[in-house]
Amino acid sequence: MARFSEFAKKGMGQALVVSKLKSEIRAVIDDLSQDFSDSFGVHVKFTVRPHPLRHWLLTSMSAMTSQPTAVEDSELGLYASADRDGKSLGEVLLANWEQPSTVYPICLKYADAKTWCDDKDSLIVGIQAMLSHPSVGKKLANLLPVSEVNPDGNSLSM
Repeated sequence: MARFSEFAKKGMGQALVVSKLKSEIRAVIDDLSQDFSDSFGVHVKFTVRPHPLRHWLLTSMSAMTSQPTAVEDSELGLYASADRDGKSLGEVLLANWEQPSTVYPICLKYADAKTWCDDKDSLIVGIQAMLSHPSVGKKLANLLPVSEVNPDGNSLSM
């Protein structure tokens, strides 16, 4: 007699691992949001989500054809938005976020750079590298209330 239940137990175990890794990725993004909010004196939120126009097109196509259309991995982005006292300061796309599987690896693509992240530690290092890139720095400077920053990254005034 075939032991199907053993395979089901393996699948359930893998589902638990995936759930924990997704929570780990969400925690890194939440820590990033909290660190920026504390540092810049405004509410900053980082999110990984589909690109708005692409998502709208896929949703429209799905409605017209009655066929579900999935968002592909390369259609995700890492966005930063900020608000002060409930008033939006804007939103910027910092990087394309490619996630070929449900968890790791993750690829951050921004400007001329491409960083692969295979675990929590490399995701943190990858985000730090992205944040220190001049093109991302310019986007953040346009979003956040920082009037001057030293080349070493220390804020002179807010």
